[in-house]
Amino acid sequence: MQRVYTEEKLAGNSAIISDSEIAHRLNSVLRLKKGGRFYLFDSSGSEFLAEITEISGKKVSVAFVDRIERNTRPKLVLNLYPALFKKPRFEWMLEKCTEIGVRSFNPVISEHSIIKEFAVKSAAENRRWQKIMVSAAEQSEHTFVPKINPIQDLSDALTLSEKNIFAAAERLVGDEYILANQKVFDTEIVNLFIGPEGGWSAGEFELFKKHGAKFISFGKNILRSETACVAGAAIALL
Repeated sequence: MQRVYTEEKLAGNSAIISDSEIAHRLNSVLRLKKGGRFYLFDSSGSEFLAEITEISGKKVSVAFVDRIERNTRPKLVLNLYPALFKKPRFEWMLEKCTEIGVRSFNPVISEHSIIKEFAVKSAAENRRWQKIMVSAAEQSEHTFVPKINPIQDLSDALTLSEKNIFAAAERLVGDEYILANQKVFDTEIVNLFIGPEGGWSAGEFELFKKHGAKFISFGKNILRSETACVAGAAIALL
């Protein structure tokens, strides 16, 4: 049965969904009519089996038939800080990490970041990213949609994240790094920084050390940035 996310908070025994995109999807794409049923959820964790009582191209009225309990929200809060990389791969990463259960995305600018593609970030692009995450959350049966925060400099991101900072490095020598596994992320909140193509610079390594970061590795092979994001999320949350 189809799952649909709404930004409107759900409560009581019924709801009126005034989002025209949702109305169009239910009415024209899924072709649901009065009496049709689907799962409706919001970011508070509420989900209901909803039955359509009235539908048009602009809004949908539903009655809640049953409350659905899905225990899919990971106990660990994973805030992901990917250094910017090529946009198609970045969007693929948003989708896959949403499916895994990342709580927030916090794109950062590093010395080796690919920022040209992100120089002009439009409202349309914001909506596109939101749709990618919503679709992934609906498909994977999550009861929340991650937040994506504005692009910021690495130094600012480190200052705001304060603690529980983990930095994935493509290659480190000696015993400075820890091989990533679930025991490494044995805390309630993890702020995970993933480097760009070309890795972190020497100055950025020093900056991480200044903020008390722990350096982690995903093994002997060098992963693409988007693969490292998915690997880190999977190790921490699955």
